[in-house]
Amino acid sequence: MRASDLKMLDLLDFRAAEGVIAFHDQRMLLYDADLLGILRRELVETVGSKVARGLLTRLGYADGYRDAQTLKKLFRWESQEEWCKAGLVLHALEGKALAVKTRLSGLSGDGGFEAEIRWENCYETEQHLRHLGPATEPVCWKLAGYVSGYFSACLGEEIYFVETDCCATGHGCCRAVGKRRSDWGADLEPHLEYFKVASVQDEIARLEQTLRQQRLAASRHKREAERWKSLAQHLQGPEAPVAKSR
Repeated sequence: MRASDLKMLDLLDFRAAEGVIAFHDQRMLLYDADLLGILRRELVETVGSKVARGLLTRLGYADGYRDAQTLKKLFRWESQEEWCKAGLVLHALEGKALAVKTRLSGLSGDGGFEAEIRWENCYETEQHLRHLGPATEPVCWKLAGYVSGYFSACLGEEIYFVETDCCATGHGCCRAVGKRRSDWGADLEPHLEYFKVASVQDEIARLEQTLRQQRLAASRHKREAERWKSLAQHLQGPEAPVAKSR
């Protein structure tokens, strides 16, 4: 089986009488992309861009990992490279983005794995621009998570993709580079936190702790101000001391 042989109608089982669309043992849903754009805006405005990015990145990672496992069960792939490329073909079949240029190296042997993917018509940039406007950093969070999860499943080790160019920041296409975790080195650290399991509750707890500290500081300032006010009132009384300089 080659990646180019994938056809959406062959992958999905439409069971209209049951209200079910299935991709092997996975139940699939059809959504208007604008709904995901609205969800993105709500997340950014409610919990902040950092938490929103983490949630969507991890959602994409789980999606990609699961798709890779399902495609492995369904087909006998001609090579590991074809299995890897199948995830990118699936992007286009699902309407997520079109991989217009792909470079994969080090899939076999002991050489360092490295990939470069360029996408056009990415739904994430379209939705981000529509609901949140232009960005200063790449916004294909779910897509970068997807290919990270997909390639991690294919290679059986931690693979991370980092988006370097994005249409939402004014580039002509979206570009991501992928490597093994060990090959990234310190360059991965600013991005790795978005792949870690951290809940919204953790962020809320952090904000609440900050708020408690601010309230305690405000209370201390208030007590200090009242103490000085009381001292000033005492000094202005009939028995207030008088001081003279030379």
